[in-house]
Amino acid sequence: MAEAVDRILIVDSPIIQDTSIQKENLISIFPSSGSSLNQHGEINFIIETCDQYLLLHKSYIYLETSLSKSDAAGSPLADTDEVSLTNNGPMFLFDRATYSMDGMQVENIIDPGRATLLKGLLTYSSTMNKQNTFGWILETKDIMTYKINKYTKNRKGNLTTAKMTINKLQWIIPKIMPSLEMQNKLLNLFESNKLVVMPFISRQFESYNIPNGNREFTWKLGTKYDKIKYLVIAFQTARDNNYLNAAKFDNCGLEEIYVELNSERYPYECLKFDFDKFNAVQQYNFAKEFRNSYYESIKDYIFMEEDVYYYYYPLLVFDVSKQNDRIIASRPDVTIKASFAKNIAQSTKCYCLILSENVVEIKDNRVKVVSI
Repeated sequence: MAEAVDRILIVDSPIIQDTSIQKENLISIFPSSGSSLNQHGEINFIIETCDQYLLLHKSYIYLETSLSKSDAAGSPLADTDEVSLTNNGPMFLFDRATYSMDGMQVENIIDPGRATLLKGLLTYSSTMNKQNTFGWILETKDIMTYKINKYTKNRKGNLTTAKMTINKLQWIIPKIMPSLEMQNKLLNLFESNKLVVMPFISRQFESYNIPNGNREFTWKLGTKYDKIKYLVIAFQTARDNNYLNAAKFDNCGLEEIYVELNSERYPYECLKFDFDKFNAVQQYNFAKEFRNSYYESIKDYIFMEEDVYYYYYPLLVFDVSKQNDRIIASRPDVTIKASFAKNIAQSTKCYCLILSENVVEIKDNRVKVVSI
């Protein structure tokens, strides 16, 4: 049997110096010509220059905005005017975010305000103020060098009595310079036309208008999703295009909910709960455990307090990564079933963030997105 030794006692290990990267700096990508920052339509960021080594998993969107009254003149707000921004507010300005490589769509997120908020609440420490809008980039953690990378955001119109005007919008990307030895290795790899594989977790976001007056509902998502790992579900009542906080979610008297992949139920046994009475321990633990499961980590981090979870963010997390052979072999039929302690109110929506395993493959200067 091998003897365990505390690493502080291992004093004869060689010193390893990493000189594979000589330089790293930030570059700014500005919207392409024809993109209007404050009108409904597309805002495109396009990278066309070849032979760049970009760390897209560290990139981010930088915005500078100003607030004004929503009249035609855009009059300045007075000192007595009260203005508050919802959590993840700037992302609610857009109705879609798309990432493409050489014309091949890699990821397309509808309603990025809510979609990024759901994942951000579960994965960032409650002491952090950060929302990452890139799903596949965040998970890939690879060096990308390719002909055209395109990131598109669709702009909504202003719908409140005060409006936010975008003054500056940039895509900030770290760019690295590998050592000469690494440049030669990478060049040989690309010229050999070997298959380059980059796994990532893709996100799809859907919403469902729940018929009011019932205490149960079934949402059939069908068989359009493959290799699903997680589903995150949340509810809102009358929080579209009005003064109510669009970043707050409602429990709606929910008392039971589960997901079916074909006929397999997740979780197999679901305890009934009551958010209003702060009795949803199982659901809180599922939400709290999501981050370490998602990132395959055991690090401690500060999750939101239980009262915040119950009142503001009652998110329902379903880990469906453990699947039988029949589900793995085909696209499963996904169904969400829920029951409520009271009749469902009018204008209630169910939101679902689906997280699936996918791969970007590059060979012979062609991009392909496939399921694992």
